[in-house]
Amino acid sequence: MHNPNRPLVELIGNIIYNSLKEKVTIVSSPVFLAKISFIKDGKIFIELGDDKKYQAGCRDAKELSAGSYVLASKKGTRLDDGNMADDYLRSDEEYLIVGLEESGIDDESYLGQQAYDLKKQK
Repeated sequence: MHNPNRPLVELIGNIIYNSLKEKVTIVSSPVFLAKISFIKDGKIFIELGDDKKYQAGCRDAKELSAGSYVLASKKGTRLDDGNMADDYLRSDEEYLIVGLEESGIDDESYLGQQAYDLKKQK
């Protein structure tokens, strides 16, 4: 999910509570929407919507291809698993691809937008 507004956040929270009796909130994630620009000599380059190409690393690059939308974390950020993105990157890579974006993207203005996750409230 990218750029949720307050009414959407409340609606999602209410639907989940009414269905599952779980209180959740939407929290920001260290993940951004990116698009694979090209892959050359085993190096992956992504776009974030700012007309620049960034070199990215990936733990499992076998399913990646140019034009695919991916989720990426910037070097220096802590991932949801507690590790740093740097732990998986070579010195020349600026982003870590953490997954494929599975929903259909029809508007590239979302590139570079931060993703959000659901988190249980205590």
